[in-house]
Amino acid sequence: MKKLLFITIFLFTFSGYAQFGVKISYVAFDLNSKGENLNESEIIDGLGLGLDYGFNLEKFKLIAGINADFVNEDGEESESVITPSLVVKYYIGNKIGLSSGLAVPIWDIPRGQGLFPSAFHVPLGLDYDISDKISIFAIYSIAAQNRLDIDYYENNFPTGSWGIDSITDNSFNFGIHYSF
Repeated sequence: MKKLLFITIFLFTFSGYAQFGVKISYVAFDLNSKGENLNESEIIDGLGLGLDYGFNLEKFKLIAGINADFVNEDGEESESVITPSLVVKYYIGNKIGLSSGLAVPIWDIPRGQGLFPSAFHVPLGLDYDISDKISIFAIYSIAAQNRLDIDYYENNFPTGSWGIDSITDNSFNFGIHYSF
């Protein structure tokens, strides 16, 4: 009963200050492989589409969202990356916002092949409100976890023969957002 009351109060409290939004963006992932004698980087890019739901709280906005990014390397089949996120935006002035939070990009790869399909990210963003409904944004998302499954390599290959210690997937998004 207490939970139901809390949820009801929460929804009524924020219902007048909440709004849905959609966005479209250019997205680029920087895949980094590092090891003892290895430091390689590969960029794959594509199109991102997203939905979000934000609660306005004075100079702050709490935003829960989900993105679907469709990326590919030249001439290869497209991969999808689904990214749920929770971000806090702080407005500096009337039109500019800074944001940060937590995101978890989930790659469309099966588990058990040496890579974790997901890892925590810390997105850092900047946006500019063109109008009450439209804004442009740029987000750089820093991988906070290694996606390499060390246990997989230790169990399937002789110790150290793979030569890779970490794989990360930092990303950059630039696009336009529309609020309903």
